[in-house]
Amino acid sequence: MTQTADLPEYIRKARAEVEGKYPPHVMEAGGPDHYAAGQAQALVYATLAADWDTVREVAADPYADGNDVDAAKEALADAGQPLVAPVAVVDAAHLARQRAFSERTFGPGPRTVGVLDHIRKELAEIEADPTDVGEWVDVLILAFDGAWRAGYEPQQIIDAIVAKQTRNESRTWPDWRTADPNRAIEHDRSCD
Repeated sequence: MTQTADLPEYIRKARAEVEGKYPPHVMEAGGPDHYAAGQAQALVYATLAADWDTVREVAADPYADGNDVDAAKEALADAGQPLVAPVAVVDAAHLARQRAFSERTFGPGPRTVGVLDHIRKELAEIEADPTDVGEWVDVLILAFDGAWRAGYEPQQIIDAIVAKQTRNESRTWPDWRTADPNRAIEHDRSCD
């Protein structure tokens, strides 16, 4: 590779000007022309593989060739795919999916003792590493599992979550700054 110092001044100046206009990932690809060519190739492969997330990246890439951006948008439209990836949500459909998996994998029925045993194990894992979001999520999934096994439908569970949050927001709570950080903060029950 030619060192920058070995290049004539006019080339060093032009190179610095180009590098100032493009982010490092474009320059690391060999400059804007090479980058655009790589994006065009990625678009072809992604479209053939129905890799819509990659196609969306090309469609939103300000450094891709304009024709490739248009082609990416057209490919998404032709496939009935949204231009922006849908945001993941936990809704009644997701809870129905989780319920079907759980029933198929762990069997039907209340299984209350088993679910509570599993929650206790997950709580111990949280105590060991409270920064592991996966362990917190395990507790959420098990709580959803316990709720449907207790006879509640997915939408009833979602509605109960929203109602409980609304009720908690309307309660009177002590100033958290005066509470022991290692103890539960309880609402004022005299106001219930």
